[in-house]
Amino acid sequence: MNNFKPLKIIPFIILPVFISACGASGAPDCDDESVISLVKEITLNSVKDDYAKYYSPYAEGMKYNAIKEAVENGSDFLAKPLADIEKDSGTAKINLSGIRAQSQNHEIQKSECTCQLTINRKNAVTKQPSTVSASVNYSAQYSDDGQVYVEVFGL
Repeated sequence: MNNFKPLKIIPFIILPVFISACGASGAPDCDDESVISLVKEITLNSVKDDYAKYYSPYAEGMKYNAIKEAVENGSDFLAKPLADIEKDSGTAKINLSGIRAQSQNHEIQKSECTCQLTINRKNAVTKQPSTVSASVNYSAQYSDDGQVYVEVFGL
């Protein structure tokens, strides 16, 4: 019986992340290196959360960051699951292709984007290579202090 459930595509998961973009004007480009880097970082955090479901039976419902914080605060029984999550997520390869702008609003410095996201990773249960691919939407917007704010929908 295979208990592994592949990374589910759940609409409207929003994970904001910031990066500095000094002197920004107009809307960020969908294929800007900093925007793509943040989309990949958000996706990797989602992969880690997915692994957490399978690697930490003692911490049911905990996400990766909560497990990491618990270990940092002395919960030794979660140290091995945390190490396994970090090891396996470290081998995940995330690729964005077909990146395109859906809209750009230069007045509010925001771009709405879409792409094909592919994740090559190890299956949490079988430990065999697994590929997940889906169309995702994301937005990128400059904040008032010049940082890029990225939200990813559909992870």
